[in-house]
Amino acid sequence: MDKNARVQKTVRIPITNHFAEGDYTGVFYVGKNARAVNLLLDTGSSTPVIRNIIQDLEGFTTTTFADSLAYGSDREGFTGPVIQTNLATGDKGSQVNLNNVYITVIPPNAGNPFRQADGILGLAYKTLNKRLDTYHDLGINTVDYLLGGKGQPTQHKRVELPTYFTELESQGIVPNRFSFYTLRSVPHWGTGNPKTDPLNQGYFILGGGEEATDLYDGEFTTVKVVNDIYYNTNMSALYVGNIRIGIPKYSRQPSNSIVDSGTNRIVLNPGIYNKVVAAFGKIDESFAEAIKNKRVKSLQGWPDVTVELEGESGDVKLTLSPETYWQLNAKHGDAVFVIASLESPKVILGLPLMNNYYTIFDRSANEGIGVIKFAPIKPPN
Repeated sequence: MDKNARVQKTVRIPITNHFAEGDYTGVFYVGKNARAVNLLLDTGSSTPVIRNIIQDLEGFTTTTFADSLAYGSDREGFTGPVIQTNLATGDKGSQVNLNNVYITVIPPNAGNPFRQADGILGLAYKTLNKRLDTYHDLGINTVDYLLGGKGQPTQHKRVELPTYFTELESQGIVPNRFSFYTLRSVPHWGTGNPKTDPLNQGYFILGGGEEATDLYDGEFTTVKVVNDIYYNTNMSALYVGNIRIGIPKYSRQPSNSIVDSGTNRIVLNPGIYNKVVAAFGKIDESFAEAIKNKRVKSLQGWPDVTVELEGESGDVKLTLSPETYWQLNAKHGDAVFVIASLESPKVILGLPLMNNYYTIFDRSANEGIGVIKFAPIKPPN
C-alpha cells in the first residue's frame, strides 16, 4: 500500500428539513474561520452557493468568475461573484475539509431563494458547473464589481470549474458515493416544534452506502443513471394502484426523468398529472375531489403510487406510500398533496420518493455514470 495514500472517510451528517421548509440542509463550515452555514443538499444542481456573508469570512480568494443561476419553479435568477475558500463538514473526529472550493455568493439585491437556509450545495455532475469568466482580461475580481453595485456582466465566456463532490472523491477524501435518509418532504408539525420534531430529521452520508444497516431494512433495488448531467433516469410508467400511466420518452432529451433531492415534490407535466388525478378518481371519486380541494382527513383506502424505472437488467418498481405522497400534519394542520403539475420535459422524482427509501447515489458504478440504490427505510425508534 502507498504510504502516502489518503485514508478515505465516511461522514454521517445530521440534516433537517426545517430551514429550507421541506428540502434538507446540513451544517458546513466556510473559510479558515469555519463560519457555520446550513446548506441545502441538492442532486439537481452542481454549484455551492452561499448568501452574502463575505464580511464574516476569513481566508477566501477573489476570482474573475461570475455565475448566473436560477432556482425554484419561478426560476428567478441572479448573477453573483465566485470566490475560492475552504469548505468543511462533520465533527472533529470525522471532519472532511476541501480547500479552494469555488463558491458562488448571492448578491444582496437578490434576496435568498433558499428560505432560512444559508445556501445550497450542488451534488450533480460537472457538466452543470460552467461559470462565466467575465473579467479575466480586465483584471477585475467579481466580488468588488458585482457586490459593489457596478452592474451585471456584459462580456463573458463559459468556463467549466471543478465541483465539490467530484473534487472530494478525486482527491481520495471520500468514496465516490453519498446517501440520504429522510422521512418527510414537508415539515411535520405534530409536536408543535418542527425544528426538533424527529420526523423532520435525517442523515446525509458523504462516502456512505450499504454499511449503514441501522437506516434500512431489506434488499436494494438498483436504478440505472443514464446520463451524467443530472442523475438522469429512464421512467417507463407510473401506477396509481393498478392503473398504469405510460411516461413518454423525448428524443431531444437525455432521459425523461431525474432523481432530485432538492425538490420536495414529484413533478409531472400537466398532461400526466391530469391522468394521475383521473386514476385516483376511478378508484374513488372522493380521492380526486380531495386532491382538487387539497383536503384529506384519512388515508384509509388510498392506493400506493408506483414508479417504473430502468434498472441494470430490466425495469424495476419503486413505491410511494399514501403517507409520503400526502403529507399530513403540515403547518396549521394542513394536508399537502406532494405530486405536482409543472410544465417540464422531465418527471422530477424528488423527496416523496426518497422518503420511502434509504437512497444511495453510487457514482462509481455503471462505468462511472452511476446508479441509484433504494432500500426500504427503517423508521426511527
